[in-house]
Amino acid sequence: MLGCHAMLGWLRFRAGPTGPLCALGGVQFALCWWVAILADDFTPGGDFARRPLGLVVILLTSAFLVYLGSLALVWNCPEMGRQRARWLTLILAFSVLFRLPLWWSQPIQEVDIYRYLWDGRVLQAGVNPYRYSPAQVDAALNGPAMTPELATLAEILRRSPPLRDIFARI
Repeated sequence: MLGCHAMLGWLRFRAGPTGPLCALGGVQFALCWWVAILADDFTPGGDFARRPLGLVVILLTSAFLVYLGSLALVWNCPEMGRQRARWLTLILAFSVLFRLPLWWSQPIQEVDIYRYLWDGRVLQAGVNPYRYSPAQVDAALNGPAMTPELATLAEILRRSPPLRDIFARI
């Protein structure tokens, strides 16, 4: 691992150790922003072959390596003890900043969230979410329901287009 002085010399900053940490944070933010932009290519039902999964893995790996460099910088700097509150504030600010681009982006290769939303709605209807599989509810939606609970769930889907979109992604 690079020491604090080697990292400072490598990045050629004169603003003290917070300068290189801000530069590394800026690189990480740019990588997160790029991943968020690529997330639009992961829409459910889209063509799997056209998804830039390899590029996303490279970007996330790069962000992790930059994180390790930031970690080495923080751990190996003697100034850390004297300016602990300043560094902690900077680190927490970047942790929030890194998540902002991903907040509005499409989940990448992830469908669990849709199941959680569906299970919550099923539970709200008073039905055990583990009692019927989505396939059973789909069958009740497209044909006769076997039980009153399945009929209730099918009716909920019929009345709610947003819930049908969520259900279709399970």
